[in-house]
Amino acid sequence: MTATTKTVNYTPEQTEKAKAEYLAGTSTEKIAEMLGKTTKSIVAKLTREGVYKAKTYVSKTGEKPG
Repeated sequence: MTATTKTVNYTPEQTEKAKAEYLAGTSTEKIAEMLGKTTKSIVAKLTREGVYKAKTYVSKTGEKPG
């Protein structure tokens, strides 16, 4: 039986920094640059942490499409 080691993508410090920066209004692009990650990775991490709010899209008349 082989032991599998889980690769840790974010240290607890990186997670806290990403959350703090995001909640302070820093863009996900800037956070990704700071931490050396991709924007998608940052968005996914913040989503898992329960802090990311997806942008809501509205039409020219101010209504939600769909």
